[in-house]
Amino acid sequence: MFKIDGDVPAGLNLHYTRALNLVRIIQEAISNSIKHSAPKNITIASSNENNRWKLIVKDDGKGFDFEAAKIAETGNGLTNMQSRAVDSGFIFTIESTLNKETVITVIA
Repeated sequence: MFKIDGDVPAGLNLHYTRALNLVRIIQEAISNSIKHSAPKNITIASSNENNRWKLIVKDDGKGFDFEAAKIAETGNGLTNMQSRAVDSGFIFTIESTLNKETVITVIA
């Protein structure tokens, strides 16, 4: 099941480059979840945190060891998400628990 909670904060304006990076980060998070995690549920939550847009992509799949994945990564997905976040000045975190869930948070 795919679920979306919340709305875009009123009056939010992102430069097109930052907006594109945000879209690509969320797109990659969802793609990775579908490809690698075998989740039953994926949720995107949107909220306003201290006048910044907070987006969370959470799945209930098999999770992974983030540090090991960064070292052994065969693709560029995790690295690209982090690079896009840094380039745009976003706060970006990945938390994953093996055999439980993955939570990716972006604060724009």
